[in-house]
Amino acid sequence: MLLNYRILVIPPVYGGSYPVARSAARALERLGHRTTFLDMAPFEGALRAIGAQTSFDLHKMQLRGIFQGFLDELVFARVLHEKPDLIVALAQAPVSPALLSRLRKENYPVAYWFVEDFRLATYWESVAPLVTDFAVIQKDPFLTRLAEKNVNHVTYLPLAADPEIFFPRTPDREERERYGGAVTFMGAGYPNRHHFLKSLAEFGLSIFGTEWDVRDPIFRFVREKGRRLSPEETATVFNATTVNINLHSSVYHRGVNPEGDFVNPRTFEIASCGAFQVVDRRSLLSGLFGEGELAVYQNERDCRSLVRHYLQDPSGRETMALRSLDRVRKEHTYEIRMSQWIEVLKERGVRPARPSLSGRWPVDRLIAESDGEPELSRFLESLQGREAMTLEEIARAVSPGKGEISKAAATFLLLAEIANQRSGR
Repeated sequence: MLLNYRILVIPPVYGGSYPVARSAARALERLGHRTTFLDMAPFEGALRAIGAQTSFDLHKMQLRGIFQGFLDELVFARVLHEKPDLIVALAQAPVSPALLSRLRKENYPVAYWFVEDFRLATYWESVAPLVTDFAVIQKDPFLTRLAEKNVNHVTYLPLAADPEIFFPRTPDREERERYGGAVTFMGAGYPNRHHFLKSLAEFGLSIFGTEWDVRDPIFRFVREKGRRLSPEETATVFNATTVNINLHSSVYHRGVNPEGDFVNPRTFEIASCGAFQVVDRRSLLSGLFGEGELAVYQNERDCRSLVRHYLQDPSGRETMALRSLDRVRKEHTYEIRMSQWIEVLKERGVRPARPSLSGRWPVDRLIAESDGEPELSRFLESLQGREAMTLEEIARAVSPGKGEISKAAATFLLLAEIANQRSGR
C-alpha cells in the first residue's frame, strides 16, 4: 500500500528556486500526497523594500532580521494549522535555523532541497544539521564537507523538468516573432555570460532574462526589456528557437567554468520541450544524459563551431533533441525526483503522523474496527489504497452525483458538517 503524506511545501519569497518549489509541489500532488503550497510571493515587495528605507547596512540587517522573525512565525503558525507529516523546503525558503530547531523540537520532519552551489551559498552549514534530509545537486567535494560536519542524512537529488509546462509544441506566428530566434540565450546576466555571449553576436543572438547591464554593449541583444519571463513564456522561447544556448552561471570566470559540476534546470527544461541546445560541459552531466543526447562544448571556440554546424543541420538537431526528450521523460521529471526522495524519507523513518496529532486515521484500522457493520465496511473498503485520511477527506470521497448515498457515507457527510460548524468554517 502507498504511504500518502500530508505535505507542506515552503518556497523562497522569490528567486530561481521558486518555480522549482512550484513544480515539486505539483509533482507531490500527482503522486497522491495531500500537498499545500505556502506561497511566499506576496512578501516579495516588502522584502525588496527594506533595502530602500535606509543607506545604513546595520539598519538593513536589523530590518531583515525582524522581517525574518515575522516570516518564521508565519511559517510556524501554518505548520501548527496544517499539522503536516512532512515539510519540504527549497533553497532560500524563509526557514531560519531558529525555526528549524523549533520544528525539530516539535517532531516535524523537514526535507530541505538545497538547489544551489555550496561554494557560493554557504548558509548550508547552519541548515543541514537541523533537517531530516538534506538534498543536494552536487557530489564531492560537497558530500565530504557535509560528512566532516557530521551531516550524514544527505541525498543527491539533481534538478529536473516539469512536463506540465515544458513540452514540445509548435509556436504560432505571433509567438515566433515575439519569442523566437536563430540563436537564443535564456537566463540572468551573470558576468561570464556578458563576456561569452558577445562571441555569438554574428549568429543573430537573442537574450531573454533579468539582471543584464544596460550600459554593456551586450544589452542591445536583450529582448522584452530584460523583464522576468514566466515559466510558460520560457517554454515558448525554447520551442521557438533554432539553437538554444545553455551556459551555466559563474561569477569567477569569463566563460565556461572548468570546474563546473551541477546541472542547471535549463538543461532538463530545454530537453523536455524537445528543443535543441548546446550546453557547457559539467562533471555531473554524463551521469544524467548519454552520448549523442546533448551537444556539449568546452569553450567559446567549441560553442561557435557547434552553433555554426547545427544551424545548417536540422536533421541532426531533431535527432539529438528527441533523444534528450526521451531521456528526460524516462528519468528526469519532478514527479520522478519526488518519488525518489519520498522513498529515501521512508527509509529515514518518516511516516504519516499519529491520528491524535494530525486528525488522520489509517484506512486499514478503520476497516478493521468496522467489522460487524457490513455497510460501513463496504464504504471504507472503497477507500483502500490510501494510507490515512481525515474526516474531511473521507467526506470528500463521497460522490452525491453518482446514485443513492449509503447510510454510512451519509453519516460521514453529517459528521464532517458538524466538525466544520464547530470550527467556524
